Amino acid sequence: MLKISATQLETHRRYIDGKISLEQLRIQLLRLEPPNELMALGTKFHELLQADTITPKSCAPNFEYNQMLDARSQIDYRCKAFEVKLRSTLETYDGEPVVITGVADQLFPNKVVEYKTRYSPFQYEGYADSMQWRLYCLLFEVPAVNYKVWEIKRHEETNFCTVKSYNDFTLYEYPNMKRDVRTAVTELIDLIRVLRIEKEPTFQYTDPLLEVNI
Repeated sequence: MLKISATQLETHRRYIDGKISLEQLRIQLLRLEPPNELMALGTKFHELLQADTITPKSCAPNFEYNQMLDARSQIDYRCKAFEVKLRSTLETYDGEPVVITGVADQLFPNKVVEYKTRYSPFQYEGYADSMQWRLYCLLFEVPAVNYKVWEIKRHEETNFCTVKSYNDFTLYEYPNMKRDVRTAVTELIDLIRVLRIEKEPTFQYTDPLLEVNI
C-alpha cells in the first residue's frame, strides 16, 4: 500500500501552483536533500517552544532568551499533547486505499496548532491555500487548525536570529473539504506513478493494515 504525508501533499500543491519545478518536486517528495541551516534553526526554535523550561544557555547561541519567552507566551501549555503522530487511510477516486500520515505540533480536542517559522515577509495566502491544514482537519478529526507564525531574521555573520513579527490565525473546515483532499491525494498518487517513483521507500507502507479511514 502506498503512503503519503501531509508535507508531501503540500509539496505537490506548491508544484501545481507553479511555486516549484518538477525536479524540485521529485527531490522533495523523495527527501533527497538534507535539512539546511534555516531548517535547523527553525527546528531549534520549535524545540524551545515545546520545552518544559528554557534558559539563556539553552537559547544560545541562536536565539535571545527574552524573545523566546515572548514567543512562548503565545503557547497554551495546559495541553501537553505535542508532536502527535497519526495515520489513517483514504480511498482515491480510483478506489485505491492510501495511507495518510501527519504530525500535529500540538493537538487539542477541538483544533490542531501548528508552529511555523519563516525568513521572508508573512503571506496569509500561502497558509490559507495549503493542503496541510485541510488534511489535518480530516486526519485528527478537528474543525480547525490554528497557525502561529514567527518571521525570523537570521544574521549570517553570527547565525543569531531575531523575531521580526508574529501572526496568529485559524482556518476552519468547510463543506466539500474531504472532496478537495481526496482529489489532491488522487492527483499526487497518479503523478508518483507517472514519475515511476512509487516503489521508493518513502511511499511504501509495510506495517499492519489500518482499521480507521477518513
